[in-house]
Parts: sequence; C-alpha cells; structure tokens
Amino acid sequence: MCSLVFWHTLYTNIFGSRRPSCTTPAMETTKPRRKNINSKRDFRHLLQEELAARCARNPNYSLRSYAKFLEVSPSALSALLNGKRPLTDKMKERLGLKLGLSLKEMQNLRSKPHGNSKLTTSEGLENSFQQITLDTFAIISEPYHYALLELFKTEDYTQDARWISQRLQITVSEVNFALERLERVGLLEKDDDGIYSDTTKGFSTDIRDGLTSQAQKRFQEKSLQQAIQAVQTVPVEHRDNTSMTMAIQTADLPKARQMIKDFRRRFCTHMESNPDLNEVYQLTIAFTPLTNLTPKKTIRGSR
Repeated sequence: MCSLVFWHTLYTNIFGSRRPSCTTPAMETTKPRRKNINSKRDFRHLLQEELAARCARNPNYSLRSYAKFLEVSPSALSALLNGKRPLTDKMKERLGLKLGLSLKEMQNLRSKPHGNSKLTTSEGLENSFQQITLDTFAIISEPYHYALLELFKTEDYTQDARWISQRLQITVSEVNFALERLERVGLLEKDDDGIYSDTTKGFSTDIRDGLTSQAQKRFQEKSLQQAIQAVQTVPVEHRDNTSMTMAIQTADLPKARQMIKDFRRRFCTHMESNPDLNEVYQLTIAFTPLTNLTPKKTIRGSR
C-alpha cells in the first residue's frame, strides 16, 4: 500500500488539533463486548459491527445468514443497517435479545428515529466524534478500506457494491459498511445522487506513529495473511515474493526503517505514474529477527 501521507488532513478535518484516542470496536465474539455498551453507542452501528465481525470470521457469511439468525427478513435488516428504516424500541429489544444483550444494555444503546438523521446538538456532535474514533480504528485495522480507496483510481471503477465486492473479494455488506465509514471520517464524499468521490486527491493512506499498537498489529497481521494466501492462489507472473537473510547490527535498525520507508514511497510514486491503472496491489515488507532477541540486544522502543 502506498504511503503518501495525508493523515494530517484527516486529523485537521475531523479531530482538529485533538489527538484521537482510538479504541477497539466491539464484536470480536458473537456476543457484544460489554465495555462498549454505553449511551454513546448507536444500536444500528452495533448491528453493523456484529455483521462485519461474522463476515470476517466466515467469508461465506452473508446478510441473509445474519437476517436468518436475527429472525427478520433480509430486506428489512438491510434497510435497518443502511438507516433507511426507523429502529423502534420493540425491534431494538427483539434484535438485542438475539445478540445476547441484557435489557439494561439495550437501554443504554441509543436508537435514533432514523439512521441518516443529522447530528446538530452538542451532544450529537460528541456522539459523532465517539463513532468516528471507532470508524478510524476499523479503517486502520482492515486493509480492504485502503484497497477500496485505491480502487477509485482504476480506469474501470464502477460504483456498484457487488462489482466492488467481486474486485476486492469481500462481501457486499463489508463494501457498504466500508463506504459509510470512509464517508464518516471524511475520506469519501457522497453527492445528492448518492455517488461517492474520493476526497484524498489521489493520495494514499498510511499508518502513522501515535495510533494504537493494537490497530497496527491487526493491520499487519491482515496484510501478511493476504500475502500468504497470494502465494497459493495468485499465478507467479502476477506477484513477487522474495526474501533475503542477513546478519545485522541492531543499532542500524532505525536507519533500516528509514531506508524501507523511502523505498516504499519511491516505489508507489513510480507504480502510480502510469495513467492507465487497472489493479490494486499491496506492498508488504517484513524485516524481522530469526535469532532470539535477548534483553541486552533489544532496542529501546522497538516493537
């Protein structure tokens, strides 16, 4: 993934001078995590996160599967998730019980009359900020958000969720949630006709220092998993997997990191200079020790 950085723009547009405190989104398990069940959460977003988590655990899981589990029709669930249908207290209780929430937890979760209603009060703005921090974490830790932004640059890009899902090999639900998250954090804009446009002006995203180490680790794990999968599924003429083993002096690691960073940027600039872009690739570089690091040899601050 290219590392031409626009995070300063993201920080300015969304957080101003404030430094975001990214937190882990819920739904790592079937049952929502209790620490995120508070009055600043929106029940619709919790439903979205649960579906995204299930899709991540099982690539064959779908909106239809989720609707069957919740005992609602797929069309009704789709309308609820996309904010096109009001979420009544009765429906919230019904769905919440299916997800294993207690009545107290459901009372704490907000349910706006309409999912697309604008936030105008100071309380609403604060709730929006809390949601953005969760969305930011999701974007940091799920590579397909970056891939979707890069897909906008390709010559055959089509704004159709099914087409995008086939190109990125993710579910339609993941596409729709990713588009909504990217819009919420200001990386995409949607016009009156529902057409999205990239606000990054062609620059690509990158993980910056200061973000949660958990988010960085999850992103790197996903990237490495995709690289491993490509070894088995992508013809060799369409990929490059190479490695080199060397003995080093650990005091040279800061210089090595800078050299790798410079290479990534030069590589990205060169590869995107062609006016006819047609595929999205990811460059994943791992420079890791093969010997057991002893405390005396560990560099202060290294991960």
